[in-house]
Amino acid sequence: MQAFPLIFRFSVVVVNERFRAHVRGTGHALAAYEDGQWWCSGVEPGGLTEPGTSPVDAYLGFRKTLGEIFEQIADDSHTVEDYARRVGQFFLHADSHDRQRWQDALESLHRRESSLTEDVAKLPRQAAATRPQVEIEGANAFSEQPETLSLADPEPLSKAA
Repeated sequence: MQAFPLIFRFSVVVVNERFRAHVRGTGHALAAYEDGQWWCSGVEPGGLTEPGTSPVDAYLGFRKTLGEIFEQIADDSHTVEDYARRVGQFFLHADSHDRQRWQDALESLHRRESSLTEDVAKLPRQAAATRPQVEIEGANAFSEQPETLSLADPEPLSKAA
């Protein structure tokens, strides 16, 4: 199975009749070719999987659904504090099975056993040690964070060994 460990950074503004919040963070996802198509599965956040025609296309579907989930959580929240708590619980819920698959894909890259697809080869690299995190700011206290998608770089693993 061909698989790639991905690190993504995102930024979303959610507005409803009760509050306005800026959600931003960094997560881990796994792009894997299974059953004749690419799938992007969340590691942190876990429990979210979307298909696509390529790893990046699957990620784009994953990212769209992630934004919809943030909107749904906002609809179910009464205050920005309630929203922040719920988003934190959702986002930092790890999928242990996909966490192991992510680690296996990282090791495969490190051993140079995986050949990159054209779209993945164009992604910037980011240290695999980058930890998932999410933060929520309420009201008007927003600072911009550009969205990015990177391939986890296994090279720091050899330096740590």
